[in-house]
Amino acid sequence: MASDTSGKVAKLKRACDEAYAKYGSSCSHAVWCVISQYDPSQQYTQANQLVDYLATSPKWQPVAVNELSRLASQGILVVGGLKKASGNGHVIVVYPGPEKSNGGYYSKRSSGKIQKVSSTGSYALAMSTSMGQWPGAKSYGDKTVWDPWGNDADFKKVNFWKYVGK
Repeated sequence: MASDTSGKVAKLKRACDEAYAKYGSSCSHAVWCVISQYDPSQQYTQANQLVDYLATSPKWQPVAVNELSRLASQGILVVGGLKKASGNGHVIVVYPGPEKSNGGYYSKRSSGKIQKVSSTGSYALAMSTSMGQWPGAKSYGDKTVWDPWGNDADFKKVNFWKYVGK
């Protein structure tokens, strides 16, 4: 059983690392790249459409935030996303490994000041890419699932789904 889990974890890490390297400025492409390793029939869609698909597909089941690290550390593919009312949403993959504190990096605020983003808790790790400039939105497992959104209010709107492949 342990070797089966370690093989699944290695597959998930490899898929995330390859997607991060290949699609560093497109979350939708990076997440699609990972999903296609598990479901080759998955068609590419933008983040908002992918969130709609994940919410309604029998291949995906919703999961709670407190399950993310455990699931990814078992090699189970988990995708998170926030749909925007207009424009592009954002999607990520939960990266295997232990939870860690969010924040800890520096960001330029709207006031023009550069500030360290404070930690508000411990979260699962993330693979996240982005065309934007928010420093928390790019992670190859070094930041958390909270960091791409950068605040508690937006993070509360993020949903997560695990791949069950039916």
